[in-house]
Amino acid sequence: MDIVVTDEEITSVSQSIKKFGNEADDIFARYLSCMKRLAEKGFVQGETSDTIKSFVSSISALKGDIGVITGCVKQEGENYISDLDRADDFLY
Repeated sequence: MDIVVTDEEITSVSQSIKKFGNEADDIFARYLSCMKRLAEKGFVQGETSDTIKSFVSSISALKGDIGVITGCVKQEGENYISDLDRADDFLY
């Protein structure tokens, strides 16, 4: 039984995942910006304000993580192709 791996398909999927990560990071940044404005101008004091500020502080640490993770996935796809090519050269 032969295993067929289409390099172009893996490359395409890897690039799509990275593109998704960049878009998700942009959406997250806009969301974070909206939440900061809400905390600064919408609810300036009280429990709701404190809760929103705490939430914003917590999620701020996640900014950029989606892009980093999807960048790693993209790299793993590229590594997979390279590893298969090396193994294929060794076998044939």
